[in-house]
Amino acid sequence: MIATLHHMPFVAALSAASRPQREGGVLAALGLHEHRTLVSLAHGLVAFPVSWCYRATRPTAPVGAPTRAPSMTLAQIRREAAAVLPGATVRRRLLWRYTLVWTKLSRSAPSSS
Repeated sequence: MIATLHHMPFVAALSAASRPQREGGVLAALGLHEHRTLVSLAHGLVAFPVSWCYRATRPTAPVGAPTRAPSMTLAQIRREAAAVLPGATVRRRLLWRYTLVWTKLSRSAPSSS
């Protein structure tokens, strides 16, 4: 999933995406988080110049589809992802992005006596 989760109900989208995974299957997402905390704003000191340089040196095209700004902070994403996908790893990335990686664990085989 690339930059899609903030356009959908987060928990419902993660739940739906995790169901078809086989044991050992990996769900990976690159998402956008809202930047309202001091830590996120501090990262913006680096992100703004990088974003500006990228936009100044790369051609852009209109998206053509409705867009929606992210509404969840990184802390909210981590908390809600952990509730839906135990063991998921959420890492902060540059330009208010994050990666979420989750591996569906194998079910424990019943113990034999």
